[in-house]
Amino acid sequence: MADIQRVRAHWTGFSGAPGLTTFYCSNGNSFLPDVRTFFNSIAGLLPSNVTISFDPFGDIIDEGNGALTGTWTAGSTPAVVTGSSGSVYQAPSGLLVNWQTGAVLNRRRLRGKTFLVPGPNGSADGTPTTANLTTLQTAANTLITSTGSMFVWHRPNSNTHTGGLSSTVTAAQVPDKFVILRSRRD
Repeated sequence: MADIQRVRAHWTGFSGAPGLTTFYCSNGNSFLPDVRTFFNSIAGLLPSNVTISFDPFGDIIDEGNGALTGTWTAGSTPAVVTGSSGSVYQAPSGLLVNWQTGAVLNRRRLRGKTFLVPGPNGSADGTPTTANLTTLQTAANTLITSTGSMFVWHRPNSNTHTGGLSSTVTAAQVPDKFVILRSRRD
């Protein structure tokens, strides 16, 4: 099985914090700046008290059995990204990116999701604004064409430690609706 590398972004500064966004890729050192660019390009969608920092290192994982096989280290730590959309927001709601792959596992398509919570305020009809959706879609499209080959990873069975699978992200889709992140401590 192939090894994949984990990249993590830490969210702080808001009600319900901390938050964590995890990405998987083929080369963490080259993908890390692309992740920072993704968050920087959507900073205008995030409340001004949200800060996102990045680990300058990450785990190397065997995709098939989930075993840690090593660590990668970046040459430098990317600068922190700070939101800039203002201080009024709905803490438990935000936007979503659906990451599509070409893989099928157990008769289902392998897909991933990234929740961007807290997110921006919406339009008068209660949905995200077209401008916000376009900004996020553009940032997501740019991220999947990055040099680090972004993956979605299906974790292996916890009993047998087999059956893990990763697949390259081929498309991103941003739905025209707000999402709720219920796991957050609000």
